[in-house]
Amino acid sequence: MTLPFSVQSLIRPLGCTAIVGQRSVVQLSGWLMAQVLMIEPEAQVMCVDGANKFDPLTLARLSRAAGVVPQTWLRQVLVSRTYSGEQLISTLVNRAVPQVRQAAPNLLVGLGWLEALYDEDVSEEKARQWLEALVQSIQALKQSTHVVLFESAFLEVSGPRSNFIHSVLAQVDSVLNWTPDGRLYG
Repeated sequence: MTLPFSVQSLIRPLGCTAIVGQRSVVQLSGWLMAQVLMIEPEAQVMCVDGANKFDPLTLARLSRAAGVVPQTWLRQVLVSRTYSGEQLISTLVNRAVPQVRQAAPNLLVGLGWLEALYDEDVSEEKARQWLEALVQSIQALKQSTHVVLFESAFLEVSGPRSNFIHSVLAQVDSVLNWTPDGRLYG
């Protein structure tokens, strides 16, 4: 697999990178975590999963292929799953930001954070508040570790929230260079 960046460039430097593509792009997250753990065997990786996409079996399979007992790598990856925008923001603000400041993991992987904001049962005003908290959390997190966000191209949405999605992209652009065309930006 060839990506337009080196895995080494994502370990320890501070910042934020977004990888956007088809729904399967999130599967790259397991591969990226495995690469980090191969390069730095003592690495600590955090994963905040807002899309219910983290797959421990992928990481276990990759560890076996690398000759590492799966439990070794699985213990080195701290996973927090969230199932709503409210849970995601609470996890980021109250847990991830303080823990990253304290522990400074080698990498923080975010899965489907923007997707978690797309909940038509939540008022647009509330979703905008969550978006502001998300942007502030990303800014805080990237001061202590490298954040890699994996987002599927859910952005081709019609209906009452389609304008909100474009507003989301404009806000997130204040943190990183972002376009929904499957390219990598940092």
